[in-house]
Amino acid sequence: MKVMIGIPAARGALCNDTVTTVFHMQQYFYSINVAVQFVCVAQAEIVTARNVLAQLFLDSDCDLFIGLDDDVAVELNLVIKLVSLQLNFIGCYLPQRNLNLKSFAENIRTGMTDLDAQLSASPLVGPVTDEQGVFEVNEIGTGFYIVRKSLLTELIKKQLVVAQACTLPSFKKSIFGFFNNIIGEDGGITSEDYSFCKRIKQANYAVFAYKGPGISHTGLMTFSS
Repeated sequence: MKVMIGIPAARGALCNDTVTTVFHMQQYFYSINVAVQFVCVAQAEIVTARNVLAQLFLDSDCDLFIGLDDDVAVELNLVIKLVSLQLNFIGCYLPQRNLNLKSFAENIRTGMTDLDAQLSASPLVGPVTDEQGVFEVNEIGTGFYIVRKSLLTELIKKQLVVAQACTLPSFKKSIFGFFNNIIGEDGGITSEDYSFCKRIKQANYAVFAYKGPGISHTGLMTFSS
């Protein structure tokens, strides 16, 4: 197995906890003699950045891609657990980056613990469910996700994605629109991560999600699941 770790750095910088996550993942894979590459696409809008990362993955000799946003951190034990599942694709519920302080204060007054009060005021980002652990969903965000190259090549074979010119000046190759926004019949625009999940489902693959502790999300403050 060879692994690629990729980050779409929309802000042109990485949070300290994100850098630490990448360092820990690299050290772990090196320790078990697994080759690992790190790539980062900066100063690009998110759809283009994710598509470029997918193309870099396709062009590499890696067979597993770990995607991580520039404001997300994941505990190493959780990374190891999710990789060991050997799923074609899995994403994760993330804590929201912003906290409703009024709701949080009210929750504290009612006797909630800090974490329960936080999650009640600002729930985890993802489809509504009471489940915990790993389970199948219709869509999930890609703030942290793991995907196998075989799945991407299958999307190409089934013509669920097409090659297109890249608008990023520093990347001259054509790319596939894995994360291109899908426009619904009502004219609504589906987010790039949910659009990717829709294509996965169209290819008759399952979309899995992890919900539980081990993930943090940094905004003005850092929130952990």
